[in-house]
Amino acid sequence: MKETRYTFGDTITANERLKRIAAFFNPLAASFIREHVHTTITSVADLGCGPGYTTDMLAHATNARYVTGLDISENFLDAARQNFTAYTFIYHDVRDTNLPVKTDLVYFRFLLSHLKNIRQLVEDWTASLNPSGYIVIDELEDIYTDNKFFKDYLSVSDGLIKSQGADLYIGKKLNEELDGLNIFKNVSSLLPVKDSQAAEWFYPNTISVWKDEPWVKDRLCPSEINCISQYLLKTSINKTEKSSITWRMKKMIIRARDTKN
Repeated sequence: MKETRYTFGDTITANERLKRIAAFFNPLAASFIREHVHTTITSVADLGCGPGYTTDMLAHATNARYVTGLDISENFLDAARQNFTAYTFIYHDVRDTNLPVKTDLVYFRFLLSHLKNIRQLVEDWTASLNPSGYIVIDELEDIYTDNKFFKDYLSVSDGLIKSQGADLYIGKKLNEELDGLNIFKNVSSLLPVKDSQAAEWFYPNTISVWKDEPWVKDRLCPSEINCISQYLLKTSINKTEKSSITWRMKKMIIRARDTKN
């Protein structure tokens, strides 16, 4: 299997970035799970768990006794094991659909946007569930903004991920990609985000991933990268309530085929 990697890195900077993103999205994900998953959940798996912030959310949202995070980054796994000692974290490439654990619920967020062969992956993960199990999907459909610097940043991120054969906005394709599966819940939601918060999420990539990524350096000169980066830094420091950017998220729940509920 060809080596894979997380587009936005697994450094300390990436860890802090994911922590900030989790602080915003985790409460929304937990609420969605509690609202729509009504059976007793004993075991859960967090695919692409990173440094464990989504794993911790999943544990509290389901009250599962057995909680496992899976990732290919040893850096992230080490951080997760240090921060969340009550859970099990395992090195595993999620493209190997023979998951090392069999659980009642599998969760992932912003994972399919870095992968290919989406239909086959989701089908195989669903087949790995315990009877009456759930797969909970949390993926990006789109980001709307009229802010030039945000648009420039997103254009680069979208292009970079596309260059690796994946799709930043995979959520908008999931209705078609997963048609015919046992979809239990399928919703889209708009989430306005403060400019300062969005800039906090974006800025770290411009000073870490972008400076070492050939695809970016082939398309932006250092002054262009610096211009975007400095705007994002200044905006992240300016803690205003202004919001000129909105996420559209796709949330899906798929049930195991043999479910009786």
